[in-house]
Amino acid sequence: MRKTFVMTALLVGWSVVVGAASPGPGISLTANDRFDLDHPIEDPLLLLVTLYNGQASSVSIENLQHAEILAAAKSSSGYSEMSPEERQALDDEYAPIEIPTFSLGSPTRALRDLVRITVTDDAGETVDVAVPPLASTPASSGAVSFDGSGVEMLFFGIDTDALAGLGAGTYTVRAVLDTSSEPGMWRGEIVSPPVTVRLGARSAGEPTTDRLYAVGLYRWLDHEYEASLDLAQRILAPDSASIAGLVLAGDSLDGLGRPEEALQSFSAAFDAYSVHLEAAGGELEPPRYIATRIVQLQEQLGRRIQSSLPDRQQ
Repeated sequence: MRKTFVMTALLVGWSVVVGAASPGPGISLTANDRFDLDHPIEDPLLLLVTLYNGQASSVSIENLQHAEILAAAKSSSGYSEMSPEERQALDDEYAPIEIPTFSLGSPTRALRDLVRITVTDDAGETVDVAVPPLASTPASSGAVSFDGSGVEMLFFGIDTDALAGLGAGTYTVRAVLDTSSEPGMWRGEIVSPPVTVRLGARSAGEPTTDRLYAVGLYRWLDHEYEASLDLAQRILAPDSASIAGLVLAGDSLDGLGRPEEALQSFSAAFDAYSVHLEAAGGELEPPRYIATRIVQLQEQLGRRIQSSLPDRQQ
C-alpha cells in the first residue's frame, strides 16, 4: 500500500514536471462575480478577468506532498538503517520541483491590451458590443512576471447603452488572452470558460441593495466616484448601518479626496460588522478589507498631518 502511494505521487510529480517545461497562463472570467446569471438590462455588467499561473499552483501542491512523504520517511524506523547514499537518493527523489514562471506584457504593451472579451448570442453568432477595460485596470505597459505567488485581476465592463443595444436574450461571454504575435513574453492564445448572461427586460420597482451595490462597485471601479457615492447613499438611506453601503461610501469618499469622511465611514462599517459578529457568535470571517482600509486611511491622514506641521528651527 505504501509503495503504491509513493509511486502514485512520483507519477503525479512527473506529469507536473513535464507540463512545467513550457509554463503558460490560466485565465478565468466572472460576470458580477458569477459564471451564470440573470441580469437586468438597465444595470451595467462588471466583468472580472483573472490571469494566473495554474502550473505553479500544481507544483506547489506537489512540493507539499513531497515534503510530507520525505518527512514521514525520515521519521520511520527504517531511515536510521539506510546508508548515506540511500538517504541522499531519497532527498534527490523528493527534492522540491522548481516553480515554472513566465511573463506577460512588455515595455510597449499593457497587460490589459492583450485581453479581449467576446460575446456571442444564443445562436452562437458573435455580436459587436463595446467591452472596454474600466479605469481601475492599469493602462501602464511593462512585463508582469507570474511565479505562482499571485494573480492579476483586470476589470472590464459593458455599460447600460451597450446592453440596450444587445437587447434581451441569452449571451455567452468569454475572455481571450492572445499573445501569439507578441515578442518577449509567453506566446499563445487561451480562452476562459464561458459565462452565461441572460439579459432581462427592465425591472419594475426599486432596486434591491445588492443591485445598488453592484452598480456602485462598477462605477467606483471606473473611477466615477460621485456616482458610486450617490448609490452608496441610496443604500444607506433606509439602513444607515448597511456594511455594503458604508464600505462603498468609504471607498467613494477616498476617491473624491475626502479621507477624513472615508475613515469615518469605514469605522462605522467596522462597528456594524462587530454587531453582526457578536450576533453570529463569532462565526463570521474577520473584516479584513475594512480593517486594511482603516489602517491605510489612518496612515494617509497621519502623513498629511505630518507634512502640514511647520519645521522647527533649532
